[in-house]
Amino acid sequence: MKKFLSLLIVGLLLNGCGIGGAYFTTDKERYRDTPVSTLCIGYYESLITANIHASAKREMIEERGIDCSPYKEEGIMKGEATNAYYEKLKGNLEHLGSNTTSNTLKTRPINCTSRKVGNYVRTFCY
Repeated sequence: MKKFLSLLIVGLLLNGCGIGGAYFTTDKERYRDTPVSTLCIGYYESLITANIHASAKREMIEERGIDCSPYKEEGIMKGEATNAYYEKLKGNLEHLGSNTTSNTLKTRPINCTSRKVGNYVRTFCY
């Protein structure tokens, strides 16, 4: 019964991967009803950030016959801002664990005490 429930839950999760914008495929049809400004800005952003959805967006733009030139500058600025955000985030992650506080925490001794509470043994470390 547990295996069945776990398979059911995994199936539901995998079935719902397309809900809420979390798509793992590059199907152009999901952009059919997207507003022109959102599609064009997203296309230029995808080009700058090297996103896999850029080709599907381009296909839908060509199919719908949209002129994206009015949105080019805004899309490029948004793509550059996204790249800058991820570079800053990557820089923050590189410094994680490299400060002096974390080094002293790694080398300090740990004191633990155990005591029995009912049928359980509880251990506290500080």
